Amino acid sequence: MFRLPAIDGPLAPEAPDVMSSGLRRTSAGSSLCLSGDVLFAGSIGRTDLPGGDHAAMLRSLATKVLPLADETHVLPGHGPTTTIGQERSSNPFLQGLEVPADRQATTTRAAGTRPAADA
Repeated sequence: MFRLPAIDGPLAPEAPDVMSSGLRRTSAGSSLCLSGDVLFAGSIGRTDLPGGDHAAMLRSLATKVLPLADETHVLPGHGPTTTIGQERSSNPFLQGLEVPADRQATTTRAAGTRPAADA
């Protein structure tokens, strides 16, 4: 079981998915990503359903999920909990995604993800 301390703080910008996603800080100071149907342990959300947009999903993962700290806990819409670090290092759908240069300051990068090429 995953116990959560009281949650405070604003909801971060949403990523396109079926459920609303966001990042909140808990009262204990750790971060929590409510990933909805964007990110799962070992996978990402489906984009083959009506309204799905694979390019938008990958863009959201690269710009809103991968910049989060490795220690951020992820609570997906269903399935087991995970962390950003675990997914960054082992999720095959995140391998090779480019984190934009302006988002890298908050990222603890692991092998497999790479910074975006300078424009």
